[in-house]
Amino acid sequence: MNELMDLGPNTAHMNQKPQNPFSPGDRVVKSSDPDASVAVVVEVLPPEKDAGVYGQSIDGEAVRVAFPSTLDAGPGDWRDIDPALLSSYCDDQDIKLYTYKHTNLDFAANPFTPGDRVVNANHEDPDEAVVIDRADDSNESVSVVYTGQLDDPGMLPGKLASHCDEQGMKQYSYAPADLEWAE
Repeated sequence: MNELMDLGPNTAHMNQKPQNPFSPGDRVVKSSDPDASVAVVVEVLPPEKDAGVYGQSIDGEAVRVAFPSTLDAGPGDWRDIDPALLSSYCDDQDIKLYTYKHTNLDFAANPFTPGDRVVNANHEDPDEAVVIDRADDSNESVSVVYTGQLDDPGMLPGKLASHCDEQGMKQYSYAPADLEWAE
């Protein structure tokens, strides 16, 4: 009988309900940090996982995140990957993940980062645009360029703003609340 108990999961944790509101693909910021960068949730660790940071164990549920700038350095467009596969992608590409206690994170009020494909929700028949710059404040505007203007819509996000400026492309600014993810 003792051998059977070793085969299954630790049942003490089976009745726990996760308190973590995040799931892979969510855009988050560090709580109470006005200058926090937007991060992407890559992995939500189960409550029984003993996660730690710098040798200290995290008491409670943990979340692993990556920053869009490091994800953009990978070989493919991580935005096209199913959020459930982001963890494997990061592992395969040796992308550094950061671990946070879930209570230390908030959903980003302005989740858009350069390279994101968006549409204006207020337009009746919206055209797809690419975010080229974002304000750090959730009340500030997000600068976009419509994909029809770009000769290479797959350009590296870090080079979009300078490329658009050099080419004299018309840029548009919208409040984050007016934008939705393009499908």
